[in-house]
Amino acid sequence: MLRFADGVMVPVMPADGKMETGADASQETEASNGAEAVKGSGSSSETLFHEDVLPEAALAADWLQAWCDWKKKPVKVTATRQGVILDPMDRECLTALENIPYDTRYRVCRLGRAVRHKPQDRVVTPDFPPFSRLQAVGPQGAQATLWTNPAAGSEKPETGEILLTNRLIRTLYGREWIEGTEETPGLEGAPLLVGADFEENYDLGLPKADQISRVYFSSLLYQDLEPEAADSDFWLYNPLTDTRMYLPFEGSDYQDHGRVVKNGKSARKVMVPRYYRILMGWASYPVARIRKESYVRLLEEMTPEQRDLMTQTYHPVESEMFYDLDAALDPESRLYQDLAVLQTQSPLFHRAEILRRPRRMIRRPLPAKLWNRLLEHMIGTAEFDLKVTWTQDTDDRNSIARLNPDMMTLLGVGENDKIIIRYGRDSLSLRVLNCETVDSGQIGLPAPARLKLGMNSVNDVVTVGRNMNHILSKYSQVQAMTILGTLLAVSEVLPDVWTSLAVSALAAPVLVYFVLREEREKVR
Repeated sequence: MLRFADGVMVPVMPADGKMETGADASQETEASNGAEAVKGSGSSSETLFHEDVLPEAALAADWLQAWCDWKKKPVKVTATRQGVILDPMDRECLTALENIPYDTRYRVCRLGRAVRHKPQDRVVTPDFPPFSRLQAVGPQGAQATLWTNPAAGSEKPETGEILLTNRLIRTLYGREWIEGTEETPGLEGAPLLVGADFEENYDLGLPKADQISRVYFSSLLYQDLEPEAADSDFWLYNPLTDTRMYLPFEGSDYQDHGRVVKNGKSARKVMVPRYYRILMGWASYPVARIRKESYVRLLEEMTPEQRDLMTQTYHPVESEMFYDLDAALDPESRLYQDLAVLQTQSPLFHRAEILRRPRRMIRRPLPAKLWNRLLEHMIGTAEFDLKVTWTQDTDDRNSIARLNPDMMTLLGVGENDKIIIRYGRDSLSLRVLNCETVDSGQIGLPAPARLKLGMNSVNDVVTVGRNMNHILSKYSQVQAMTILGTLLAVSEVLPDVWTSLAVSALAAPVLVYFVLREEREKVR
């Protein structure tokens, strides 16, 4: 039996037609004849919606055939109404689906390498329209968001082929592109699961003054998303600025109970406070930088007059994925003012998307959870959502983050202290230095940190807090002296060794708590 990562099962049979299900002989089923079977071809376009083929079997057959061809296995894979036929049977094939999900949106493509590698999330394939946003899953289950782009130079992918940049290859396959060595099999022709990303626009709402600490979903939208919450993580996305922010689902219900309305009816809105509108790019117009693919889509939805205004004021950035507002444009000019009015009033510039990504279960050991709770009580912490920007050139090799001095004060950290940066369910710790040129709502992150967190570039929103373990270690000398002094003082008063140790064990944490009072005050 073949099993997808999400538990969908597909019967598998050898060429003699007997199912390999591990069950008794009574469960064996004869395979359909050749007229009922459709061979997997490496692209699901031939099999995925064929009326005579089980849909799960069609996708499985496409993936297995591409996988066998890549591994140079002489196996013919056929999809039928009963399942998948392997000729000859290959036991290694039975585990080839265990890391990929089953979804009718997906099709199987075969990997090629792009000629141009910027922007880093660009792909070239004839199977999807240009400037489409896609979601891809690699053989080991790694996922990435892709943007289709026109071919450049000698890029000429065939049907069923997709060309990826070096960055995407590393993300989806966990290694560099290597060809021509016998020790390491190449990636040419490796299978990749690709499908159109879920796209649905939502209106923005402004929450009440007592609910501005986070982004909320209106009650109606919350109810729509709730069935997906067990299996999906949700990200707020502005397609114009290519900005993402992770949205924890727990506690995200605005609890308006139908008070959020549009045209007199309960509405599905994302309730975004002003601070988060600034981070996401929904507060200041005209927009300084627009993602290239979104810019092209935007022009298609505009009137000729609006299109002319945009093309006069925005210019492509060479080798980058953005269109920038003309820096020479005078803010007092009529052209600038007309552009600001257009973007402020047009609903095209006030749309939010909610990205769904498979939920990653990261279970922390109970001792680690208890230790973190203890540190929060002893030291305290404050967290802020900040927009990622470039850092200084020397910071990339030294793993240094940059923050505005005011934000460092709010976080309770000083120069060379360590901070924790969280992006979705990933996190890392970096040393921090101040930088006057970084805005108070921004954080400069080095390139290796962005890579480790899974960012393609800047503009995304991360959650930042101080590293409480680092703060605790800074006071280690004071703590040692406090505990030693406690032991000596108690031993003088209580001659019994065990009694003095017990009293010291109880007294030491209390004394350390008072020692750390100054740190707690920084974040209160």
